[in-house]
Amino acid sequence: MIKLNSSLRNFFGTHGSIPVSKSEMPVFITGTMRSGTTFLVDKITSHPQLLKTPGELNNVWTELADANCEDNCIARRAEDVSPEYTYQMTQYFNQCIEVSKSLKRHLMRAAYYFNHKRGRIRYDWDNVIVVNKSPHLCNKIDFVHGAFPQSKLIFIYRDIFQQSASQKAHFRKRFKNNNEVYCFPKKESSCWSQLNVAQAQNVEAERRWPNNFKYIPQMWMRLNKMAFDSLKRIDRDQFMVIDYDDLVQDQETVLKAVFDFLDLDPKHQAAADKIATVKISSNNSNIKGNPLHKWKKSLQKEEIGLIEQCIEDHSTIYHSILGDLDSLKFKIEHEPKAQYQTV
Repeated sequence: MIKLNSSLRNFFGTHGSIPVSKSEMPVFITGTMRSGTTFLVDKITSHPQLLKTPGELNNVWTELADANCEDNCIARRAEDVSPEYTYQMTQYFNQCIEVSKSLKRHLMRAAYYFNHKRGRIRYDWDNVIVVNKSPHLCNKIDFVHGAFPQSKLIFIYRDIFQQSASQKAHFRKRFKNNNEVYCFPKKESSCWSQLNVAQAQNVEAERRWPNNFKYIPQMWMRLNKMAFDSLKRIDRDQFMVIDYDDLVQDQETVLKAVFDFLDLDPKHQAAADKIATVKISSNNSNIKGNPLHKWKKSLQKEEIGLIEQCIEDHSTIYHSILGDLDSLKFKIEHEPKAQYQTV
């Protein structure tokens, strides 16, 4: 057998050993539903290194990691992690990267870019990082960190009045268009159960939406308390907390801080700065105006009263959440800009 010289073996890829390559750890983004997670992931995945997963992967977490994010969004803890779950999810994230390199995916991204003026078409594939966002990871932060201890996580907090108003509008739309019913589970660590009308008949009527608004702020309390309790068990350099108000009022400062936190390749600094400064609009409401105050127009007086009652009934938890937010969130050192971005 003829032995090729080193140059030819490099060209034909016929070395006996396979070159070692180190995968970048995925980035995870979560927060309660309607807290700006979609806006944030759409913005940062315009960066050459940050590749958005195809959807929230709720079915993937459910099937590959036994972390149900679908009809019964149950909490998962660090002790629930197994090497098998980490392996399965890692394989899936790597598969996302390989599939994304295909011509078909390039064309799909090109169509999205030209239609919506966001995202990107080509990536720095040698240094690409998968970004998976899902509000249904909000009660699984310990689990995610246990499975990927070197990964970084971003949590977005949104005020209880704003989030409740947006959540109500979202539930109403999903029920009208898809006949989806959201139920408030009795189990204190569970998120919303998403059911069809037939499945929801097995749940007592009072705990179903559309029916009882009071459970929306109660779920806000439940999930934010769980999330902050989990974050306090993680090293500070592994997570970042963003206040939705700051993201809306000073998008540029917050996004630059996010890119710094993710410790991306300096060769892409110009791209990162451009992404941070270019404003995009992402409307999630039919109500025009400042997104920080739209809830005043979309909530009825009785609903505002239910939120205030929820705060009073759970005052210790509520003030604990606000205290954790103040101590853990990224703080803007100057006064927020007067402009706001519709998010």
